[in-house]
Amino acid sequence: MGGDQVAAPVAPGLDLFVAAWLEEWVRYGGFVTARADGPRSIGWNIEPTGPGYAESSPALPEAVRDSARIYNSAHHGGRMRAMLDLLDAVPCARDALQAHMLSHALGCYHRGQLEPEQ
Repeated sequence: MGGDQVAAPVAPGLDLFVAAWLEEWVRYGGFVTARADGPRSIGWNIEPTGPGYAESSPALPEAVRDSARIYNSAHHGGRMRAMLDLLDAVPCARDALQAHMLSHALGCYHRGQLEPEQ
């Protein structure tokens, strides 16, 4: 969120990177808000969501369901933190994400805006 300018020669590639990152971020329950005049935020739903996640069967013992819930929550949090680390590892990526969202008139982007999965 630093104010670094995205260099013109890398801007198209960086825009493709942040577009792909944003789709995966939202697919797993993340959201991003962007405003031209100020604050922006990146966050995620703490409940595990996304491909590969399934609720435990109610037929399982409660202790098993609790263990699965704890594992899934930790796995989900780890995935989301790793995706943030990836974004931060690319120079100017947060600024490019802001620019990408604003260029597409997206003030907020979240899972509800994606088409339903087939």
